Amino acid sequence: VGGGITLETGATGGSGTAAGDFTVTGGTGQTGGADVSITAGTTTATNAGGAVSLIAGVGTAHTGGAVTIEAGVGTATTSGALTIATKNGGGSGATGGASGKMIFSSGTTANGNSGALYVGTGAATGGKGGLIDVGVGSADTGTGGTVTVNAGSSSADAGGAVGVNGGASTSGAGGAITLTSGVGSTAGGLVSLTGADSPVGGGITSGGALTLTAGQGATTAGAVGITAGASTTAAGGTVTLTSGVGSTTAGGIALTGADSPVGGGITLTTGATGGSGTAAGDFTVTGGTGQTGGADVSITAGTTTTTNAGGAITLTAGVGAAHTGGSVTIEAGAGTATSSGSITIATKNAGTKGGSGKLVFSSGTSSSGNSGALYIGTGAATGGKGGLISIGVGSATVGSGGTVSVTAGSSSADAGGVASLTGGASSSGAGGVASVTGGDSSTAAGGASSLTGGATSANNVAGGQVSITGGASTGGTGTQGGAVSMTGGAGAGATGGAITIESGAGTATSSGPITIKSKDAGSAGASGKLEFKSGTSSVGNTGAILIGSGDAGSGGSAGNGGAVTISVGGGTAGTTGGHLTLSAGGANTGSGAGGNLYLKPGNGQTRGAVYFKDDVASDTTYGTISAATFDFTATGSVSIVSSGTAALSGTVVTLTGSTGISMGASHVYNFESGTGTFDDGTLNKMSGVVTTSTNNLAAGTEVAVTVTNSRVSTTSQVYVTLASDCGAGTLLSLGVSAVNNGSFTAKFKNIDTVTDCSQAFKYSFLVIN
Repeated sequence: VGGGITLETGATGGSGTAAGDFTVTGGTGQTGGADVSITAGTTTATNAGGAVSLIAGVGTAHTGGAVTIEAGVGTATTSGALTIATKNGGGSGATGGASGKMIFSSGTTANGNSGALYVGTGAATGGKGGLIDVGVGSADTGTGGTVTVNAGSSSADAGGAVGVNGGASTSGAGGAITLTSGVGSTAGGLVSLTGADSPVGGGITSGGALTLTAGQGATTAGAVGITAGASTTAAGGTVTLTSGVGSTTAGGIALTGADSPVGGGITLTTGATGGSGTAAGDFTVTGGTGQTGGADVSITAGTTTTTNAGGAITLTAGVGAAHTGGSVTIEAGAGTATSSGSITIATKNAGTKGGSGKLVFSSGTSSSGNSGALYIGTGAATGGKGGLISIGVGSATVGSGGTVSVTAGSSSADAGGVASLTGGASSSGAGGVASVTGGDSSTAAGGASSLTGGATSANNVAGGQVSITGGASTGGTGTQGGAVSMTGGAGAGATGGAITIESGAGTATSSGPITIKSKDAGSAGASGKLEFKSGTSSVGNTGAILIGSGDAGSGGSAGNGGAVTISVGGGTAGTTGGHLTLSAGGANTGSGAGGNLYLKPGNGQTRGAVYFKDDVASDTTYGTISAATFDFTATGSVSIVSSGTAALSGTVVTLTGSTGISMGASHVYNFESGTGTFDDGTLNKMSGVVTTSTNNLAAGTEVAVTVTNSRVSTTSQVYVTLASDCGAGTLLSLGVSAVNNGSFTAKFKNIDTVTDCSQAFKYSFLVIN
């Protein structure tokens, strides 16, 4: 064992005095101060080399002695460097050793704080602050060395903090802090910032938090940037923010802009692409999977506390500079076993003042090509009903209810777009109903429903057509086409609603026609009937039916009144043409009168007539009934037949037959007739029975009687016959002796030469004009 050298100062024996100091000082020189070197001894065996220990003195009742290692001052230039290092490991390969470790640590304490450890550079005047570099040596075998900075733990309070602070600056930017993992040939090194776990039990529940906070600024505060690594040949690194797992609820992730006069914004932007034929990064927000419910994804704009608008939410797909722009898809979640999720797009209810927000669903305009279509539909159903589509406007307590408007697109180069309302098709039942209904009202008229074709301002073209067509039936025997029904609304306390079909006005020429007809019949069957009928009435008159054309104008180019034609179809060979029946209403009670049937030709300078036309013979008139004529000379015989009494009456009734008038071997009676008692007197009748005043006409004498009669003219034929005898005598009629205007004279003679008449006699007369 080699001999040792011990240098020891003297101890003190008195109270309040210090032991002697031990000082080793190199000498002063002009070219360099003297070096002081302390080197431990070398070993030639396998044991460790000699150690160098600098240990300050123990303080038995006070602080222990300090150890100070300080480089020399350079009074005119740079101060001396201080190097504390272990030597390189010796040997090579598998027999080589490691370099010696270095420990910088304060000692433990039984009572009070443990000693602090300071590593720092001095302040600089006229230059940069000194650099601190903590680095682990590289390795050619195994993992590179680890750098660990641990704050102290505590069993009674919070664990110690680890602070890494960039340097402050009064004239420029503050110093940066950079955490960079090592470069690797397969993958770059991981950078991990992790809050400490919370031990189970002991009343400690929260794990350590992790906070990244940028510095404050007088003009602009510092930013916090998290950037994954770049790759020159493959995918860049991913940035992942993952909350902690919990036994009850996992931790959340919150990105919050700071409060400020203008609040801090949050911008999430995926990376752009620089290469041809590649896509920019996708942006995906996905809620987690759960057993009782999947995670909700909620995006809520900020609230405003002033009169300004609340924050807006904008979903805008990317622009396609040379192709189609990006799509926006909002899709509810699938229910693999039950119903899929619903989608609700709604504005919030309005506050105490103002209206609720509007909803706009619209595709954009187009500079070349079609604008985008808008589809609103429900999915097909299997084993259930198709989904409902309901478009409704909210009710109003003041003013009119809201309007629903469906307008097809206009076009400046072709036809305008079509607006179509179609009920759903069915393969096993009736097709769906398409219904347009005006709104109900409890205080005023119900809402109207209007179908109006579009107007046109172009020349020589028609306005838009309005067509209502029942659905076609393409099935076999027994299937019918769909009906078209127009029904006015019922009136519970007043008249029911009217139905008006009116053609369009022609302000410069003719108004439009109206055609109501059934379609031609097919190969078998009849064409459909037309029925114009007013409803029945329980109290009051039933509704009238009026068919008429309008009056013609009285201007310089006035025309005739429009004709009204009611025509029945003809039959083919061997069949009967259709009948035309005009029937007035009958009375349902025994005391009521049946309705009248009127044929009323038009009034004018010449009154119109009723003509009977022969459609076969070129529309030839074969009969006329007018105010002055009942003329059927173009036909053969005309029969006027009645099972009761047939009466012809008028001021003068003329019966004329070119070859005669036949009474048809019938009993003719009820000529105009009267009676009188006079020899000369007045009886203005076509026939009559007169009783003479003379009641004792002498034998062999005659008497002349004159009857004043307005029916008699000089051309009249007057016939006189005896109606009774004169009693005892024998009376003979000598006939009519004179016929004058307004009278005739007849003579009678008692041809008995012996016996006078014993009573007045009667005679009958008949005037034929």
